[in-house]
Amino acid sequence: MKIGILTWSKVVNHGAVLQAYATQEVLKKMGCTPVMLDYQANRQGQQTKLGYKLRHIGNKLTFHAIKVRKMFTQWMSDKQEEFDAFRYSELSLGDFYYVDQQLDATIIGSDMVFDFFEGYNPFMYGKDVLSPIIFSYAACFGYTTEKSFDSFSQKGEICTYLKKMDGISYRDDNTGKILKNCCGINNAVKVIDPVLLYGFKNEYTTWDSFKWKQRKYVLIYAYTYNMDKSKEVQAICSFAKERELEIISVGYIHSWCDESINAGPKEFVELFKYAQYVFTDTFHGTVFSLTFEKQFCTIVRNNAFKLQDLMDMLGLANRLNASISKEITMLITQPIDYTKVNTCLYHLRQKSLKYICDQLKKVE
Repeated sequence: MKIGILTWSKVVNHGAVLQAYATQEVLKKMGCTPVMLDYQANRQGQQTKLGYKLRHIGNKLTFHAIKVRKMFTQWMSDKQEEFDAFRYSELSLGDFYYVDQQLDATIIGSDMVFDFFEGYNPFMYGKDVLSPIIFSYAACFGYTTEKSFDSFSQKGEICTYLKKMDGISYRDDNTGKILKNCCGINNAVKVIDPVLLYGFKNEYTTWDSFKWKQRKYVLIYAYTYNMDKSKEVQAICSFAKERELEIISVGYIHSWCDESINAGPKEFVELFKYAQYVFTDTFHGTVFSLTFEKQFCTIVRNNAFKLQDLMDMLGLANRLNASISKEITMLITQPIDYTKVNTCLYHLRQKSLKYICDQLKKVE
């Protein structure tokens, strides 16, 4: 069975690329032949407008942000090379989604494939995707709200194409509400992110270069210009110093860390494997911490729509805070009980796998 995967596989972002890889590997385990479909994205969304840029310019004027700016261009060039090498070696790359590749079905997702805040891309709702069966997996509307959806000029087209899908599953309750209240879709299924579904058990060993095995460190996974506020930096530095741990940033430059590693996807996984603790403000930073059973702090910013549902499902909702001091106190005094978390994950995986199996059964 040849299955296309249409997701943000070309984004230079560890979470996006590794969730695409995880979807591919889950399909292989099911005996399918996955094909990562190509696309050309429209990135002219709300984040390119002047008002949005002005609201976020403050993040780039901190002391630490100014220090890293001169390194940023070369850093991104090197990062692009790392990601391109991974895609060509590890992803089963195919042609564009509108080219006939004799597919039996196509999965759209995971990640923020339904979002139009960062650019409207109709193919992510199934438009012109050349496949007899099309269904979504763990799709997310991202920063789109019910209000912004209702005011969007292309909402009718989105609803039309979503209703044509053979199955819809979503990753967070915000997406579920938009599907139900704005699109009239009542049979969508909530599932877990492909990283949690797959688990990376094989890669936990095969991607290990042992480079980080002897290092003792706190891992930081936060976008450049995030997690540079003085209170957060001071709290993390004090935490690490008390435990005689280095502070390592993965994927992004943070001048206050002992080291910033421009890691490719494989080294990213290895760095999570050996971390003593993880501090993050990202969805996939949280997901990989959970996958590898780390004691971690997740600082909530504007991504609560991604994180709240995930932590609720795993009984960890009380660990989400906007305060680094509260997070660190909980990290020290109330370590995560992974026996309970893994029991929840087992049942969520079974439900999510059943959804995919049910969709594949529709292939004639």
